[in-house]
Amino acid sequence: MTYSEFKTRMTEDVKKYMDGNHPGYEVSLENVAKVNRDFVEMIAISNKDTHERPAIDVKELWDDAKRRGMSYEEMSREVMKRLDLTLKAVPEVVLDDLIDFKSRVILTLINTEKNQNILSYVPHRTYYEFSIVCRFIAHEDEEATTSGIVTNKMLEKAGYTEEELYKFAYENTRKDVDISKMFGMYVLTTKRRMYGAASILFPEMVKEIADHCGCDLYLIPSSTCEWMAVPVRTISGSGGAAEVNKMIREANSVAVEEEEILGERCYHYDYKTGEIRLAQ
Repeated sequence: MTYSEFKTRMTEDVKKYMDGNHPGYEVSLENVAKVNRDFVEMIAISNKDTHERPAIDVKELWDDAKRRGMSYEEMSREVMKRLDLTLKAVPEVVLDDLIDFKSRVILTLINTEKNQNILSYVPHRTYYEFSIVCRFIAHEDEEATTSGIVTNKMLEKAGYTEEELYKFAYENTRKDVDISKMFGMYVLTTKRRMYGAASILFPEMVKEIADHCGCDLYLIPSSTCEWMAVPVRTISGSGGAAEVNKMIREANSVAVEEEEILGERCYHYDYKTGEIRLAQ
């Protein structure tokens, strides 16, 4: 079976399954823009009444089936089980509701070069090689978080300007910023531990780490979830910024999910001036 045959058959089977077990949903194969991945073929499942919209990454299924040596039938059964679990977990609060918009938007950081398609239709600001975008948290509990990047259309529907959006998101994110220490490195993120890379936008938090260390820092874009801060004096003798950049690239290739990769170069924080610049 080719990939083309796989995606067509899976889409048809999902549609039949939904019609028979979860009536009221529409199923279609669409190209969806994903962070760091350009457009991805997804089986989109939508309900016109509740706007629930789970989606299945078809190429990911295809690769997973090959890696695990699964037949089409085995993967199909697994997909249907996943759908049942997902639809039970999808909350009633959805992005289109835009309830309490002001209190539900947060700042997030993504790589600019890797996300030109997404940036073409979402409000954003530039921060070094990154772009600041906002997420609307539709639902959040101990088990799951449902969110979506705020688009120009969503912002228009909510009735706010880009400046107001940024102000709301900045204030909400600032309340959530968190610092912890792990293996001699400082982790700069948010309490929810998701989309926490925007924590770098609060200079007082970086200064707090530098004050504690009493020296300059290397700031590492660990993922879209967090930054790591390391005292420069602990690295300088073993290769400096070049060594840190090598470590970032290795981590991105083996330990960071593709959609969570933020960057490949570290930054230098000057303890005396408070300046952040690309490390040399």
